[in-house]
Amino acid sequence: MIIGKIVGNLVSSIKIESLRNYKLLIVAPLNDEQKQFVAIDMVGAGIDSIVLVTNGSQVQNCFSEKTPVDSAIVGIVEIMNLHKNGS
Repeated sequence: MIIGKIVGNLVSSIKIESLRNYKLLIVAPLNDEQKQFVAIDMVGAGIDSIVLVTNGSQVQNCFSEKTPVDSAIVGIVEIMNLHKNGS
């Protein structure tokens, strides 16, 4: 799972039927090692939301039919506590 921030949206007026009811959002991972990517919004996230994203074959479990999606936003983070090692 990836923790990321929603930095934009993507509008596609022409897309396959199984994607028609979903927003496409641009996610910037909080670790700087990964590049931004597009994810389907399953939870109603918005710009500047911190979100949980699942990738790969696990995304297919979110759909009842075969849908060509690589990344899905599956949660919105409300509180995140980070602790340094040794603290």
